Amino acid sequence: MRKFINIFICVILSCGIVGCSSMNSPPGNLTIYFVRHGQTDTNVQGLMVGQSGSPALTETGKDNAHKLGEGLSNIRFDAAYSSELERAYDTAGLVLEGAGQDLKVEKKSDLNDISWGDAEGMTWAEISESMVLLTCHNVLVILVIRILNLR
Repeated sequence: MRKFINIFICVILSCGIVGCSSMNSPPGNLTIYFVRHGQTDTNVQGLMVGQSGSPALTETGKDNAHKLGEGLSNIRFDAAYSSELERAYDTAGLVLEGAGQDLKVEKKSDLNDISWGDAEGMTWAEISESMVLLTCHNVLVILVIRILNLR
């Protein structure tokens, strides 16, 4: 007989996973819940952050994660996983706390966010401006090459 498992994933591209089972689910099913980490101070500032830095959850982020847990309190979680990033780990812990469940959240490096490279720490406006300049530079290089090839 297959065991029914639900999986809750606290994700931003930074993830946390929590496996769980529910009385209302048919045997042999797997359900996955995807949840982004709670709001961070860098979210409020509009900054792109992947693996760099360690943005802290805001009070709103903490409160929302706890409320989500309260909403999932009818589900019994069997295990909990998170990326190594504190924002995801803290969110997963708050969700479990809100659900009234005392599970240890295991950090998994495979769930870590991607790096945004040079865009790390930039605003979307700065990223857009940089990309426009890069595109203009590429077009200029292509035009110069074409002009040189015509001679």
